[in-house]
Amino acid sequence: NEYISTNFLSMAKDQEYSKYLQNKISYDADFLHDTIFPLFIDSLVDLCNDYFGNYLVQKIIEKCNKSEFKILFNTVSNFNSRY
Repeated sequence: NEYISTNFLSMAKDQEYSKYLQNKISYDADFLHDTIFPLFIDSLVDLCNDYFGNYLVQKIIEKCNKSEFKILFNTVSNFNSRY
């Protein structure tokens, strides 16, 4: 998990690592909630605009809980209101 914490953004933008993260999220909810989501939220807009990162964003949206979804929504809304 330390490797992921340090290299999350580059992993999310890499085809193979993005697939790995998507698969791990699919069967390990704690991994999503405890490890990925806190790292992900700061990179949300960047990942939305990346080819492989976008697939990870879609998987996170599919698997996140309601409170995480609200954070996602607010992050995107705040980003859009600045531009």
